[in-house]
Amino acid sequence: RYVLANAATAQLYGLSLDELSTASAEELAAAFPDLARYQAYDQQVICSRQELACEDTFASSDGGQRWFYSIKRPFVLADGTVQVLGVDNDITELKCTEQALQQAKDAAEENAQARQTFLTNMSHEIRTPMNGILGLAELLAKTPLDEQQQQYLHHIRRSADGLLVVINDILDMAQLGAGRIRLETVAFELRDVLKDSCQALLPKATEKGISLRLQLPPHHVPTRVLGDPHRLRQVLLNLLGNAIKFTERGHVLLLCQPQPGPAAGQLHFQFSVLDTGIGISAGQLEQLFEPFMQASASTAREYGGSGLGLSIARSLVELLGGQLTAESRLHYGSTFRFSLCFGEAPAAGPPLPAPAPDFQALRGYRVLLTEDNAVNQLLVQSMLLGWGMEVDTAASGPEALTLFRRHRYDVVLMDIQMP
Repeated sequence: RYVLANAATAQLYGLSLDELSTASAEELAAAFPDLARYQAYDQQVICSRQELACEDTFASSDGGQRWFYSIKRPFVLADGTVQVLGVDNDITELKCTEQALQQAKDAAEENAQARQTFLTNMSHEIRTPMNGILGLAELLAKTPLDEQQQQYLHHIRRSADGLLVVINDILDMAQLGAGRIRLETVAFELRDVLKDSCQALLPKATEKGISLRLQLPPHHVPTRVLGDPHRLRQVLLNLLGNAIKFTERGHVLLLCQPQPGPAAGQLHFQFSVLDTGIGISAGQLEQLFEPFMQASASTAREYGGSGLGLSIARSLVELLGGQLTAESRLHYGSTFRFSLCFGEAPAAGPPLPAPAPDFQALRGYRVLLTEDNAVNQLLVQSMLLGWGMEVDTAASGPEALTLFRRHRYDVVLMDIQMP
């Protein structure tokens, strides 16, 4: 029973102080089932003579549920009798706040997941017709066309390529936001990645009348490394493409310089992309790496783009273990830099010449093409027939199963997301 209690304790039970001091433990427990847990805590303190601290709920006399943070201490009298001194702090509002925060956190995570799922699905829905446009344009380019038709087709392919870049940027941003991008570690020749990156964008630079130059590390520096060549190439293409886009005259330079290695067995390189383009003001430079941001509205109108490229490049560089920085002066050009460490890869043997693909070797093979998109059906069927293969096409799963049971196929090509 309560030997001594304050008014707040009596109020919890809906009793006066006198009524509380005369009520037995059994009477209180009968009216308040939650009290059994608290009496068990009291008994534990009496038996162990050790302090106890805990959080627990309690249904009060008004029917509401309260949360208490309780500290119970043994109180030993002169004759050796042990009583319990308990202090209960009402933390109901704090718990409600925690629950509200958790609910808000859960809702935010659910919204983020829904956004990622939406972006992924939209990417798939956009890529499907885009693949049809690009593929059919490629097939059309192999047919006889007059000069005007060739010009129209050239613009179709350029527009489609530009749209594909935007789609890829949105998908990469979604994957980075969801933490779904995983790095690989393979042996590769750093010089090859640098050369390939410049070679891929050389036609675009030549078309604009600017020079694209590459400065490789000195010959004595080993450049066979362990890392992710695909993601490094993606960053370099992004930075070089931006530099070429915003440079009307002069040059763009890709520079790779060896740096002192942080540890034995590691190779450290600094990558720089310098241009003589329009430059960026100091105020605009601060927000340059934010998603969907461009230097100005006029820049977006004149040069196009999604405003995601530099944000993706920064995220990928951080994923690779570096940090992307920018320096620029308005009307004088910009410099983007980042440094990365790689493991040192063993020397590779002499490269084996890759045989050219012999598509005629496929002549006579029978293929079951399972695809519900009419454009993709036409595109893939045209390619396979061009290689001399026999093609049966199914537009649904049941139709594919019927054909599969009826004929013997050498290979089945099947849409991964077809109903």
